[in-house]
Amino acid sequence: MTTPYPGNNNAGAGEPYQDPQAAGGQNFGQPNSGQPYGQQPYGQQPYGQQPYGSDYSSAPQATGSNGVAVAALVFAILGILGCLLLIFGLPFALIGLILSIIALVRGKKLAGKGKRKGMSITALVLSIIGLLAPVIIVAVLFASLPDGFLDDLQACQEAGSQASQQECFSKTFEYYYGEN
Repeated sequence: MTTPYPGNNNAGAGEPYQDPQAAGGQNFGQPNSGQPYGQQPYGQQPYGQQPYGSDYSSAPQATGSNGVAVAALVFAILGILGCLLLIFGLPFALIGLILSIIALVRGKKLAGKGKRKGMSITALVLSIIGLLAPVIIVAVLFASLPDGFLDDLQACQEAGSQASQQECFSKTFEYYYGEN
């Protein structure tokens, strides 16, 4: 089928316009299915969509990175380092514990290496150590005190003025830990 150029009213001027579908040629930019541009052939689902009534067991899982695991590990390490100061590390270890639990829960929803499950478990263990270590250190310190030491310190606190309390403390420490 031969027609003049589209929009050109001069029927005989130049080369004639040929319809590519009528001539059996290629229809550029459109699939060869004969469907209008942008429509899928009947029976096929658009890319990334599940057919009606199908199960989603093969649906792609969320991918990405579990940044909470990194934060949990950082706080857990700060908690371990801070436990050397006994009380300073407790808030960091507690935050690390909470973040590591959140990271483990979020990691179940992620696929691949982005889960960072090992990092989350490491943060959890370090956070627990960071919470328990100061408690154990304080318990060992109190257990190593000589018998009667705490009673004598309490008696010093009940002394009258600040000067007499300080003198009592120094005599008590000298008695228990002084050179004999």
